[in-house]
Amino acid sequence: MSEAERGVRTPGSRKDDREAVVSYLLLLPAFLLALPVPLDLAADDPFPHLSGAGWSFLAFLPLVVLLLVRGMRLGRAALIALALLLLAGGATLRPVSDPLEAKRALCQLASLVVAFVAATHLAPRGRKRLELGTIGLSILWCGGALLQRFIAEEQHLAGVLGDTGSLSQAALPGAIVGAWYAASRTGRSALLGLIAALLFLLHAGWAPALAGGLAFVCALVCSATASPWASGHSGTRRRLGGLAALGIASLILFRGLPPDTLPERTVFARPPAAKEDPAAPEPPTSLGGIAVRSAIWRGALSLIVEEPLLGVGPGQFQASFPPHRSPHEIELSRQGPCNEDNTEVEHAHSDLIEGVVEYGLVGGALWLALLFYCGRACLAALRSGRVHATALGAAGTAVLLNALVHAPLLANPAAGPLSFAIFGAVLGALDDSRSGALVPGRKLRALGGLLALHVAFQGIVLVRHGRALTDYLGATRDLQLAVLDDEGAPFTARRAEEALAALDRALAAAPRSAEARLLSARIEEKTELRYEKWLEVLEIRPYSVEAHEALGVMKARAGELDPARDHLQAAAALSPTHPRILKNLVRLELQAGELERGLAWLERLRGSGCDHEAWIAGLGATLVLEQGRFEAGARLLRATPLDELSPERLHDDYRNEASSRTQHVRDAYECLAQVLWARQHAGNATFRLALRNYRQAQRKSMAWTEGG
Repeated sequence: MSEAERGVRTPGSRKDDREAVVSYLLLLPAFLLALPVPLDLAADDPFPHLSGAGWSFLAFLPLVVLLLVRGMRLGRAALIALALLLLAGGATLRPVSDPLEAKRALCQLASLVVAFVAATHLAPRGRKRLELGTIGLSILWCGGALLQRFIAEEQHLAGVLGDTGSLSQAALPGAIVGAWYAASRTGRSALLGLIAALLFLLHAGWAPALAGGLAFVCALVCSATASPWASGHSGTRRRLGGLAALGIASLILFRGLPPDTLPERTVFARPPAAKEDPAAPEPPTSLGGIAVRSAIWRGALSLIVEEPLLGVGPGQFQASFPPHRSPHEIELSRQGPCNEDNTEVEHAHSDLIEGVVEYGLVGGALWLALLFYCGRACLAALRSGRVHATALGAAGTAVLLNALVHAPLLANPAAGPLSFAIFGAVLGALDDSRSGALVPGRKLRALGGLLALHVAFQGIVLVRHGRALTDYLGATRDLQLAVLDDEGAPFTARRAEEALAALDRALAAAPRSAEARLLSARIEEKTELRYEKWLEVLEIRPYSVEAHEALGVMKARAGELDPARDHLQAAAALSPTHPRILKNLVRLELQAGELERGLAWLERLRGSGCDHEAWIAGLGATLVLEQGRFEAGARLLRATPLDELSPERLHDDYRNEASSRTQHVRDAYECLAQVLWARQHAGNATFRLALRNYRQAQRKSMAWTEGG
């Protein structure tokens, strides 16, 4: 009887166990982010990219310990990845505008490096487990989203990641591997692969997630064309071609159907504003489309020119980019020039550009070199003639194609580490990691351990912050439902206290959190405290349109016109065609008596292409009746100087009850008519008649009545 038959563990079996442990630990973070319970991370967290990056690295800690204890082989690509990580770690020590985003970027990059280095050590069995794991994850992500749509009657396909685009990015590698399994194998693995590919295509077409769907099609076509193995198996090539054609058909077919889902929400979408702040913007929809992306890329390139050497810093794109946004892109992102939502660009929509923007030419060169190594390895895997290497190479190719037009690597805590695990596995399959291999000694391992502890601490901060904001969002949602259902006062008061307590916990975990400060400013009721809170938002996001607008409105209401003008003009410089900001500037200048300035802003408002005539007429009536600014009111109501108007025509418009004008506007017409008649009589020295007309105007005017 052999040792294996007697149950004796051989050195080879122990090696297989270690391989299994590494492959399972590589999949652990993605698996946690694919489960609907117990974390339900992204679906409830209003800012899942932050806490998701923390969870990913914390889930990688057992793998980090294993690598440090066992030692690592560090090839050229792995050394580049570690150098980039050290550079990023050092960059977070310098003063940055948004420290919480810097922590997220460091955790994200650390997770990428750990996944990459560990995956280079996988043997064939470990790589097979990784392939099957990606297939299973793809089924979980896409299948779960579709089940929610059909069974739970959710009106979107965002799934557990809370965003259709992020889910598509994470599920893409498994769908590609699944397509290759379905095309080249038989049995259960082929069936699972076909299920993963079909679910992905259904989700990509229906969502729609065009970037992911096109990356799927292009990767299959490239791999089927470049792979010698596929060339020698015509049936495999036909099946791959059929799946690619099915992908194109899915994207075309579903794009032609009437939309019955909610707009795609970004992974960074703002939670609904509190009920006490009805003017706060709704969550922005996902930035998409070639026009939007090209405008963002042009702005990002100008940001590189502004900070060429070291970049804006890890995670600082969102805080630094607003001055470089084009008005056309802002309008497209708002889904029309007349939409009054505020939108933000959270990343460069291209991992290649994002790396250079945030890490400068120094770190960007390391980042691009790392992606070059990965791309070259994927191409070599496609040409290797080995089906296992080809499947992973095709998956890596799809990720890189997607990364050209989105940010799955640097901004997606689920897709990024999984993609770099595939890159590392491809390099390991080609034995590239052993070229120039280095096994670090004790001092380097100790340095790695200290860096891991530093990153883990940042991850804990992100997780605590995320859980607190999740509790806040849950409490505010319950509070809004309770108000709609007329729940009792004790319940609503308790949920309101829980919401405030959760927000306090988020700020205690991360005092310089732009997200928590923004929410706190929105719900603050006391004017003095609210003003201070908006200033605190500007400390982290100095180009926040919402903060500048809110401060401008508050200062205007307090009668402090110069600070109000400064803040509103700053908001208009960042969002030049935003209709609500332009309206506030028109009102501010006209009420301050600055007629020419107000009319200049009014011309810009009219030039935005929106029909604001009802608002303009209402403001003109307010200026006439409530503030006694007859000249400004006439210019708004009639677009004509007051002394050129006909009082008879104004009086006729006042008496025309069939007019579409409101009573408020018609009263302003009558007030202006009486003022003009009074001036005519005064000019003719018929002062008694002039006095009568002025009294008639006074009856309509609230500005000149007693106590008005």
